[in-house]
Amino acid sequence: MTTDDSGGRHVTRGLQQQTPVTFRAGSGGSGENITVDESTRYQTFTGGGASFTDTAAWLMKGSGALSQATRDDTMKKLFSPTEGIGLSFVRNPMGGSDLARFGYTYDDLPAGQSDPSLARFSLAHDLADILPLTKQAKQLNPALSTMASPWTAPAWMKDSGPHNGGCGTCDGLVTVHNGDSRHGQVDYTIEYYTMGHLTKFVKPGAQRISSTASTAVPNVAWRNPDGSKALIAYNGASTARETRVNWGGRTFSYALPGKTSATFTWSGDPSGGGPAASGALTGLGGKCLDVADNSAANGARAQIWTRTGAANQKWRLQSQ
Repeated sequence: MTTDDSGGRHVTRGLQQQTPVTFRAGSGGSGENITVDESTRYQTFTGGGASFTDTAAWLMKGSGALSQATRDDTMKKLFSPTEGIGLSFVRNPMGGSDLARFGYTYDDLPAGQSDPSLARFSLAHDLADILPLTKQAKQLNPALSTMASPWTAPAWMKDSGPHNGGCGTCDGLVTVHNGDSRHGQVDYTIEYYTMGHLTKFVKPGAQRISSTASTAVPNVAWRNPDGSKALIAYNGASTARETRVNWGGRTFSYALPGKTSATFTWSGDPSGGGPAASGALTGLGGKCLDVADNSAANGARAQIWTRTGAANQKWRLQSQ
């Protein structure tokens, strides 16, 4: 559960686990009813996350603002599925952007020179900070997907107009203090916790499933590859709302506080079968049964591997 202040920008309670609630037989009742129907499925979840822009990566690494220990701790809190929120997708700009310290491309030349064959194309700028952090993120979460996309065409392809494009609503998940009274410290913003309600509980390969649309308590439900469910709900009012969740002939009620997001998770079969046993299967040397290369293709190879907490090490055993 995450609660923000009246202005919606400062976290007063961030991803705090609450007392578990239990389904009971029945459906409907007082409060805002949300019915989850996992027989109706929609798009597949590739991942959720953020971006290592030039400025963000430099602040975390090249600026020297953060000690190695603080940087590693921050990266774990961002990308580790077990010790953090498990970000599972990064989309990095190729070359400069509105969020870079200065404009640059992968083939910058002195004025008056050109390179139509791209013989001097180079990723050297990104090798300093962006790519090492992206590599570390992948090590922390092997299920991470990475996209590289140009923010805009490079300046040397334009005759006029802005070189970088624009972004008026880009907010960070963390704030790195550099050169101020809190130099070397890291703050975790409301966006960090909001993203965590998704990425910590919804794994790559999950499918969105049907849940009752509500303006009072906006919500979205997911079914993970291991069969577990996650329902994310938000109460934007200043006071608590009684929220009733219905699923497979069972129901529970929860008083969702004002200005609060909550993620409810559970396993089991909506037809009434017993709860599914899910998690890692551990064997020799404490290593886990793992699907090689995070593949979901038919014929994918199984192997044993050091435990990572990623989706390719989670298995579901259901009584029949």
